[in-house]
Amino acid sequence: MSLGGTNHRAIGVVKKQAQVLRRLIDWHKIGNAQQIRDCPVLVIDDESDHASINTGKKMDRDELTRINGLIVELLATFPRCGYVGYTATPFANVLTHPDFPENLYPRSFIYPLDPPRDYFGAERIHGRQPLSTDEADEDCDGLPLIRTVPVAELAHLKPGGRKLDGFKLVLVRQAGEGGQLYGSVSARDIADALIEHKFKVERTQVVLANPIKVLGVTKIPVRLHADVKVIVEVTIARSMEKADLEAAQAASMLERPEDAEKLLGAPAQPEAEGADTATDEEEASAA
Repeated sequence: MSLGGTNHRAIGVVKKQAQVLRRLIDWHKIGNAQQIRDCPVLVIDDESDHASINTGKKMDRDELTRINGLIVELLATFPRCGYVGYTATPFANVLTHPDFPENLYPRSFIYPLDPPRDYFGAERIHGRQPLSTDEADEDCDGLPLIRTVPVAELAHLKPGGRKLDGFKLVLVRQAGEGGQLYGSVSARDIADALIEHKFKVERTQVVLANPIKVLGVTKIPVRLHADVKVIVEVTIARSMEKADLEAAQAASMLERPEDAEKLLGAPAQPEAEGADTATDEEEASAA
């Protein structure tokens, strides 16, 4: 702003906020009429696509949005006034209605500025279409912000999956001397117990072909995704205090086939009868 009749210049940095603009306009209007008429003013609107343009449904002079109306009033206060808007995203400005000055449509000129080296905008992030056939691809490509994640790595990107994978769950159940449970542990029992530990698990995600009927440790897959599974270590024990001991005892029993039969309720697979005889006959025919 150049104060008329003097060599003084004034610069005002003003927020684009309704109450502040209202006070600025009222302050100018109480000044000397001759000075206001002769004073050249340049209004520089930074981020001119934000709040400055008229975003009313009709985009006409009868329906101005608040900030747009105040800027238009400020410009009309000074007969010798120019307006320049700066923005890195001018799409809204050029799509406003061009017939009304109140919309602040860029009537006189639109001048593109070369971005500085450290500028970081939408084109740098997302890329753009080539402007000519001679333009190099690296000038149009955006940043590699989207990365294809292999299925094998999906579990590592899920916070819930990372905590659930390898989680040790202890369930207390009554059992006989041989380790057989009085009842069984189902997929629903495991899912309910995991939910109590603040995991979001559905019963259908627990991969358990048959209910667990013995004390000990069982590694249960939990399917988080169609191609992603984690393993939960489920220990069935008579008490929380005896969980580690009974897990160790169950593991040692599984090493002996006769004990495994008692513990698991399934006989060890015997060798097929006549296997040795068949071998002897094959050897004799070969001789």
